[in-house]
Amino acid sequence: MLPKRKAIRQPLLGMLADRGGSARPKDLYGPLAEQFRLTAADLAETCGGDSKWQAMVREARDHLVLQGLIHPAKGEHRGVWTLTASGRRAAQDSPSAG
Repeated sequence: MLPKRKAIRQPLLGMLADRGGSARPKDLYGPLAEQFRLTAADLAETCGGDSKWQAMVREARDHLVLQGLIHPAKGEHRGVWTLTASGRRAAQDSPSAG
């Protein structure tokens, strides 16, 4: 079963922190799915022809951008999700960090 959208946010921050503060989205979808123990059936769910799981992760990222924890995808950050200084602190404060 897919997790609630809100539940993806903190693990996403932690995963970015574990990768030095930035990563390409394609490098996060699989490891996050493993962390949530998603099944092949979960990952096969689609919405509008797109992977529902990937859309949920992108939505979590968008929320974190609005909170100022991840840089917006423009300029040097285009195609790479990068933590802001606040995002690094939030990832360190997370009980799942490390």
